[in-house]
Amino acid sequence: MISKSENVVLGVSAKETYSPQWRAQSLPKRVASAIVLVPLALAAVWYGGWYLAAFWLLFVFVGLIEFYGMAKAQGHPVVSWLGIAAGVTLILLTELGRLDLAGPIGLLVVVISFASCLRGPLQGKLMGLALTWFGFIYVAGLGAHLLSLRHLERGFGLLLLTLLATWSADVFAFFIGVKWGKRKLAPRISPH
Repeated sequence: MISKSENVVLGVSAKETYSPQWRAQSLPKRVASAIVLVPLALAAVWYGGWYLAAFWLLFVFVGLIEFYGMAKAQGHPVVSWLGIAAGVTLILLTELGRLDLAGPIGLLVVVISFASCLRGPLQGKLMGLALTWFGFIYVAGLGAHLLSLRHLERGFGLLLLTLLATWSADVFAFFIGVKWGKRKLAPRISPH
């Protein structure tokens, strides 16, 4: 259940969050974003190279901002600038074919993030560090993996299949939730 303070941050009431009207009203926004983003994603996947890297870079950048924003909203002192910089760097290294540098960059992220713990009290900083690293691995690591997938011999088909499966599952879950859902599965993780 979402607490009152979380609803204030989200700008919605619990009743509004769970209502069928809210779910139905979100459909036009989802369709509009799909109309714009799906053709762009498909074109980026088709052309590959720096077109796909730029597209992925944007998504990783926005994804990390959103991930770290959620962590900060819960009061965790993440080192967001470091995670975002490392994530962007990982995508660039993937496209350049220089993943041999990912280890040293990962070590640099660990050293800088531990150094950030030395300032001020330690309370809560370990969770912030864990979330900083997890965001980098989860968001940027997944983005780099999908970009690497396109570099394979049959990468276009593999990446296209991955995206279509993901989009299909998302659409299916949305409509099942609209039709039969009464409560959110994980409102703290995904409030909308």
